[in-house]
Amino acid sequence: MNIHEGNRFYNCHSLVVYPFMRSLNQILVFLFCCNVLCAQSDIRYVSDSVYQLSQANAIESVYLNTNKEVFELGEDLWFGATVLHSQYLRPSDLSKTLYVELRLAEEDRSVQTAMYALENGFANGHMYLPDSLPAGEYWLTGFTSNSVRYEDSRIKSVRKILLKEKIVPQVLIQANFDQEYFENKDHVQGTVRLLTPGGEPVAGAKTIVTLKDGRKVADRLRIRSDSTGRISFDFRHKSTVARLSLSVRMDHDGHEELFDCPIPYDKQKRLQLQFLPEGGNLVAGLSNYVAFKAVDESGLPMDIQKGVLYADGEPVSEFSSEHDGMGKFSMFAVPDVDYTVQIIEPAVDSVFQFVKVVNSGMQLSLQKQERHQLTFGVTQSMGFPLDSVHLMVKQRGIPFYLASTKMKPSGLLLTVPLDKVHQGIVEATLFDHNHIPVAERLVFVGLDKQLEITATVSEEMLGVKEKVQLKLSVKDQAGMPVESALSVRAVDEMFESPFAETNILTHFMLSNELKGNVHEPAYYFDKSNASAAAHLDLLLLTQGWRSYIWNQHELKEQSVKEPLPMVDYVMGQVVRKSLTARARKSKSLEVQIISKGGAVVTQTDSLGRFPIVHEFLLASTGSDVVLKMENQASVKMNFITGFSHTEAHRSVDKLYYPLKTSLQGGRNWSKLPKAPAVAKEVMGVEVVDTKQEYGRFNGQSGRYEGNPGDYVCHYNILNCRNHRFGSAPIPGAIYRFGGRMVVYELPGRIAETNTFKAYYKVPGFYQPDYDEKPKEKLIPDFRNTLLWEPNLLTDENGEAEMTFFTSDIRSVFDGTVEGMGANGQFGLVKFKLVVLKE
Repeated sequence: MNIHEGNRFYNCHSLVVYPFMRSLNQILVFLFCCNVLCAQSDIRYVSDSVYQLSQANAIESVYLNTNKEVFELGEDLWFGATVLHSQYLRPSDLSKTLYVELRLAEEDRSVQTAMYALENGFANGHMYLPDSLPAGEYWLTGFTSNSVRYEDSRIKSVRKILLKEKIVPQVLIQANFDQEYFENKDHVQGTVRLLTPGGEPVAGAKTIVTLKDGRKVADRLRIRSDSTGRISFDFRHKSTVARLSLSVRMDHDGHEELFDCPIPYDKQKRLQLQFLPEGGNLVAGLSNYVAFKAVDESGLPMDIQKGVLYADGEPVSEFSSEHDGMGKFSMFAVPDVDYTVQIIEPAVDSVFQFVKVVNSGMQLSLQKQERHQLTFGVTQSMGFPLDSVHLMVKQRGIPFYLASTKMKPSGLLLTVPLDKVHQGIVEATLFDHNHIPVAERLVFVGLDKQLEITATVSEEMLGVKEKVQLKLSVKDQAGMPVESALSVRAVDEMFESPFAETNILTHFMLSNELKGNVHEPAYYFDKSNASAAAHLDLLLLTQGWRSYIWNQHELKEQSVKEPLPMVDYVMGQVVRKSLTARARKSKSLEVQIISKGGAVVTQTDSLGRFPIVHEFLLASTGSDVVLKMENQASVKMNFITGFSHTEAHRSVDKLYYPLKTSLQGGRNWSKLPKAPAVAKEVMGVEVVDTKQEYGRFNGQSGRYEGNPGDYVCHYNILNCRNHRFGSAPIPGAIYRFGGRMVVYELPGRIAETNTFKAYYKVPGFYQPDYDEKPKEKLIPDFRNTLLWEPNLLTDENGEAEMTFFTSDIRSVFDGTVEGMGANGQFGLVKFKLVVLKE
């Protein structure tokens, strides 16, 4: 049936594509395109209402990528930020300020915050990770005044990072439990053994063994290891063991190591099972697809080998998982029947309730998915009136297809064109003749519409401090070149992330569009995975359409909420201490705002408030802003930023991050490859690089406040121990000091209480050029991040070339290239550098 007959088309938006410019402030502008088919003004009104709701709720989406995810204390963290309009997925210029925070996960507290200037939706950032920070798991979060709007907002622009005292620890910790799995109310018992990397026991080490229930401390044991390096523990905890984990912190001869692992529990008796009929309802008298999802109490998938559906106690169907505990099966629903489910393999001693059967109604199902179109089937139960039905299909709140037709006894097949639809999730909603939604379906379209990125290195096998040429090429799925904005990194594989992979493609196409945490989202975009499309559709079936953040019901709920009083700049407020509340508001005050960027004079309003705008913050980048006024001792100064209103949203409990199945005991560092010791002669002084000093000299940028006696030798080393004289250091210049690169600053700070920091000044990422300065080859170079370029633009042919040098580290380096193109598509590719050649 051709549903287009008798209906007229109209365009509610036109397609406008601007060329991809050569600078970040002209990077990408495009409008969404949608064709709408409509026959009745009422359903057009519904469509317009949905569109207006989506526009009112349109905000920004922030994506953070870091130079790596595992760091040693004393290193530098580099990140890039991409801020897109969340509806059109184009670089956003709504916000000028990016707020970034580093939170310690275990204690859920902030350890660093900073503001960064956004340039047309992009920012390059940096944070120094001092030795004073505790080792452990951290969250790097980023947001703008337009990405967190309501009290219950959850931040998805996060990165999980791991801080370790040493990547290769001085002491290895092994935990062994006395049971393979624990059940509820079991005693958690076992042993911990402390060993050197060479396998020798560590005796007499001060050790704290902590049992944690989520982030809460359930029990704690302080003890020393015995002569064999062993520690025994017995925790009589009574809570649900699925949330428990063991933390071991050891201190011996000045070396502190931290080890965390989950407590193994009996997964077979902790299964949670959910059934979701396609379209939303299980309608009697119709053939229905029912999807299911099985997870444990941590939300991780559990595979079902055999499940049985019973009708009034009689088996009628069997099912099993297809991927990550998810699956689906077809059934004919019968009214007034008691359906139950039992899981046979793995054996679960529970009976699960099934979905309630609806005696009459309509069913929406996806019949066929092709590259250029979707075909939906519409059926209804016997006796249901053959009135008009309407199908609306939208993407990120924008309707691009609307059809009205009359229902037929045999059902309908509705074909939805996809020629001008971008990659991503679309939502199909079926309305009855009263324009009430009766069924919905999520579908991912354009899975093949990814950027095809290729990365070619000059040589497969490289030596230390050797030049590398990296050539990048970006094309679309049709092989046409695409001008693109890319982020590129190359990191020692020893710093491999223990967390689920998140990249620009999974973030904007999946994780950012759905509520909750998705397990291993990168799996669904792996081009080598032939089952990716089928399993992605299964994921959307088991999410349920209410999980889609652009769902009409969700948009209506958001529209009645009170937005947070967020500002995209710093708001100052002067409060006079000794006056009454009325007197405090009665007179405008004059305030001087001073920084290295200049000075301005402004007046407060009746509440004592005054703005410090983006332009002044930008001119003051890297410096303190000082506020002065008459009778300064009689007033108090408050500063309001984006951090002032979002503390509740930055809690670890409010952060979304992709799930990854944990391995027992975490990563086994003792299995890492050991590099041979390398001795070098530098100006008559022997410098030995061993893996015990791995990453200590990272070649990045910190801070150093100098003194009048500072000097720089001819090797650009600050206060060099091998040379007792040199030239005076220059403030703001980068020098080698203490095994790393530092930014030199003059000592002392402005002694003012009414000060705050303007935008963070991001130092340049250190990359040596041994061709230009061959003498620097004599200086040890232990960079574990060889390449970090968060904002790389290709030419109009989608090509770019980069040159950089390897360090003294002999290892395999993992390279990642990710980004977005002028055509609105995203892409990712990985490459390897092998630095082992003599």
